[in-house]
Amino acid sequence: MALPFSLDVLSDAARDHIRQALGRVAQEELTAFLGAGVYARTETRRGYRNGTKTRTLSTSFGPTELVVPRALVFDGERSREWQSQIVPRYARRTREVDAALLGLYFGGVNTRRVKQAIRPLLKNSPLSKSSISRVIVQLQAYFENWSKRDLSGEDIRYVYLDATFMPVRCGGKAERLPIMVAIGVRSTGEKVLLSLAVMGVESTAAWSGFVTNLADRGLKRIELAIVDGNKGLTRALLELWPNLPIQRCTVHKLWM
Repeated sequence: MALPFSLDVLSDAARDHIRQALGRVAQEELTAFLGAGVYARTETRRGYRNGTKTRTLSTSFGPTELVVPRALVFDGERSREWQSQIVPRYARRTREVDAALLGLYFGGVNTRRVKQAIRPLLKNSPLSKSSISRVIVQLQAYFENWSKRDLSGEDIRYVYLDATFMPVRCGGKAERLPIMVAIGVRSTGEKVLLSLAVMGVESTAAWSGFVTNLADRGLKRIELAIVDGNKGLTRALLELWPNLPIQRCTVHKLWM
């Protein structure tokens, strides 16, 4: 079932850690090229790091700033500036970056899918499998920490709750499983992604665990919940917050 709000909210939530991930990939690329880590002493070193620079790429998320490392490379008696193959010097918009950004997010930070998503960026890079694995582990750690973050400081008045079905590899085969989504609306009217979770089935028990997790992380009783009409979700909300006002999403009401 389609979400009753723009996926831009989800994209904005993914922007920061995706940008950080691409920055780490560029750092790993430079380390592999130089043949030495930061401050490492080795006779095979091919140059030296020389700070960082900020690059702006236009992607499907809008202008995205990336922090790219700089280095001076030995070239005979002269030195030249190192150029990243992942973020070329004059690149301002690339389909590969768009594809990777979307793939990293919609892949759900799954190891295999993350590798597939960033593969177009690595075609001319000497990155090793261990380098890619470190980036993936960092992405997974970020998502896990984000999923457990404290919500007690959020001034949330309304919450949209829905599930969207997407293909997920489970038990060696691809299945369309519900991804439960909670988007809160602050008193200022600003929307914020509160939680994402993949469930085996959209049931009362699944929704109960999902909304209880929000409360356990500090989300205070809200003024209104906007839902798609799923009876299990409604029961779960009323068990958590008795007499909570619940509104049927207009979009779903017209579709059903």
